[in-house]
Amino acid sequence: ASERRIIDGPFREFTPREKLQLERASQSEAAYLAALDAQAAVIEEFAPQFDGVGYLESKEQDFLRAQTTRDALATGPSGKGRIALGGGAFTTDDASTIGGAFAGSYAFIYERLGEQRRRGFRSDIESRALGFDLTVPISETFWREVNLDVTLLRFMSIEQKLGPARRSFLSRFGWGGEVYGGHDGRRALRVDLGMTGGLLLPLIQSDQAANHLAVGLYADARVQFGDEGRRVLAGGDGFARLLIHLGGVYANSLRLEAGTRSWFAFETLSYEWEHRARLSTEHAVGYVGDYPLVLSPWSVLEWTSVDYTGREQFRDLRAGLSVELPL
Repeated sequence: ASERRIIDGPFREFTPREKLQLERASQSEAAYLAALDAQAAVIEEFAPQFDGVGYLESKEQDFLRAQTTRDALATGPSGKGRIALGGGAFTTDDASTIGGAFAGSYAFIYERLGEQRRRGFRSDIESRALGFDLTVPISETFWREVNLDVTLLRFMSIEQKLGPARRSFLSRFGWGGEVYGGHDGRRALRVDLGMTGGLLLPLIQSDQAANHLAVGLYADARVQFGDEGRRVLAGGDGFARLLIHLGGVYANSLRLEAGTRSWFAFETLSYEWEHRARLSTEHAVGYVGDYPLVLSPWSVLEWTSVDYTGREQFRDLRAGLSVELPL
């Protein structure tokens, strides 16, 4: 829809500054091509054993092979290879409980901003469908403390700056939404079902949105079934997301998200809240075929009143390391 609006929508004229930039770009391209011709002629004249034309043609073939590889990846399953395994340590409340846990993640579809599977950067921050995240603590009663998050559908998008298209106030926003479910044994929460959605505003973003700082404001509704029965909650979710690419392929990045949620519980006429923060970095340490092997150290902080274990508040700090397997 965004691309069709740019193609079919009204366009303004180029400003004098933009015309000058286009002229300079055209002159630079012409000078570059002339320099390549001169370079090839000099090599052929004075060092024919190096075959300047053949060298340039070999570079062209390398480029075409890279594009063909991307095309092949684009025709395969979206988010192929998104299996992550890892573990870490956690502490709850006032550090009275410290332990370890195993973690696993899988998604049938999972693509994130900056991935180059489809010829360059995508405009969405994240797309995920049928995703599962499982955390199993290392304890004798682990079966009662298992945490499972199920993402049925998640999508987040921000606008790209593509040429001199006329932009309205609403076109400056992105949007996002999620339909989710889960089981949280840490809070004696048997089932948690909900959906959320709203607007995203990029405060800072590079030309291709690869680096950005965006804030979001969502509406959130959920139904929870715990040891104390059913709870229906409705409220809002405000958050900020920061992405900085550290160079190289898409996997080398720093990601930070921090936010707060507030709900009103209709059955008990009470107010609930949750604060959260997640910091992670990702590093491609090698390749298996065309897919990178990614290491990601991470840490997560949760502090919430949504709890059914007899405590007034629930605080959880986790940190660990995960490995994304290119399967």
